Amino acid sequence: HAPPVRWGWLLFLALIADLSHLLLDWTNNYGLRPFFPFNPHWYAGNIFFIFEPIFFGGLLLALLMPAILGLADREIGVRRPMFPCRGWAIFALAVGVVLGCWRWAEHDRALEILARQNYQNEPVLKMTVSPYPGDVFQWFGVVETRDFYQTGILNTRAGSFTSEAPDNLYYKQPQTPAILAAKRSWLGQVFLDWSKYPYVAQTDTFDTLHDGAHYIQVRFEDLRFAYNVLFLHGRRDNPLGGTVTIAPNGEVDEMRMNGRLQK
Repeated sequence: HAPPVRWGWLLFLALIADLSHLLLDWTNNYGLRPFFPFNPHWYAGNIFFIFEPIFFGGLLLALLMPAILGLADREIGVRRPMFPCRGWAIFALAVGVVLGCWRWAEHDRALEILARQNYQNEPVLKMTVSPYPGDVFQWFGVVETRDFYQTGILNTRAGSFTSEAPDNLYYKQPQTPAILAAKRSWLGQVFLDWSKYPYVAQTDTFDTLHDGAHYIQVRFEDLRFAYNVLFLHGRRDNPLGGTVTIAPNGEVDEMRMNGRLQK
């Protein structure tokens, strides 16, 4: 007959599974709000990219290898062990822990390199580094000063910081009526609540026409994701960005996130 269910042990394992999910969400550069709605703050460890191929490879190997090796065992009549995947599960966990500790150390090293740079003699308000997938030594840095944001690529193995103007400089724009109206919009409030390094810019010309009237478009970007990797296509067109179009009367005409109309 089936063994009795140990409910306390089962609930404990379920809690560990839930907490491990939150921990993994914290390690990436998108972040999470574990204490919402009591605390709306976003937390992000910035040590793993949203998709980390090395970690994924360890998990995939631990999933496939027991099945592959089991085929050979069944052919020769080897008795199936009670927990055939335990060793590979420990292997996958070890890959994640070792890789996470290594990335944590390189993350701190990247911050040290970023802090040593000179940013037009302006004091630094805050800074951060974001990871590249599959490379523990390469990081993307963002620095905020009073007048601008500066981004660049760091290599912790070489101890280098590469930043080329003007692509890596984002000057803060004056708070025009259109920008203020866009920030008050639903999309603007949600974006600014989440974004730690928001860049808000009004288009240089009123090039959006409706019925002969000029409409102003305001762009929202989070500079933590303004780098070229995987699906991030260009510094001026990162996918986690939005636009708010302001009508001539100062009201919001439309809002788009990643090019999709928001209603």
